[in-house]
Amino acid sequence: MSAGKSSQHSDSTSGHDVYAEVASVSKKLLGEMLVRMIESAGEYRDWHLSDADSARLIKLIKHKQRIICSSFAFQHNRHFSEFKSSVGK
Repeated sequence: MSAGKSSQHSDSTSGHDVYAEVASVSKKLLGEMLVRMIESAGEYRDWHLSDADSARLIKLIKHKQRIICSSFAFQHNRHFSEFKSSVGK
């Protein structure tokens, strides 16, 4: 019976490792989703904008994609850091 406990204990991961994995996976997947949303902006027809305004907005979004993604990643990291620091309180 103790051998089973030993193998179970060695297979478990720490909360810190799980937290780091969740933060990493969520950052990756949410970043990919954001990029897909930006890339598909031209397909969105329910904005109730004129064709010229829609084209201008799509061009601006695609031009600012790097800044949008960078800001999103910064906010994501900040919120995960705030969550991690609030757990100990």
